[in-house]
Amino acid sequence: MHQSWVNTKVLYASTIFITGAVTLVWGFWITPVGMVICAILFGLFNASIGGIVMEVAYLLAGVELFPVVYGYSTALCALGWMLGAPLAGN
Repeated sequence: MHQSWVNTKVLYASTIFITGAVTLVWGFWITPVGMVICAILFGLFNASIGGIVMEVAYLLAGVELFPVVYGYSTALCALGWMLGAPLAGN
């Protein structure tokens, strides 16, 4: 296994935190420049979550349980995406 100078779990938690913070700020910063900045930050940090999920699942479960953990995490993400909009009222 290779050594990395980045702690993957900290990186994953920080991308989720920053994405959530940008989502909260987006509703209050309604100028065109503010919306563009929020869109760029949201896109960068939200897109990085998808690439990190597999490595976090591997680090938490190992090689033998990786397919199960990744499958469950994908299914739960899909459940959240499907229920998010109706629960929010959209």
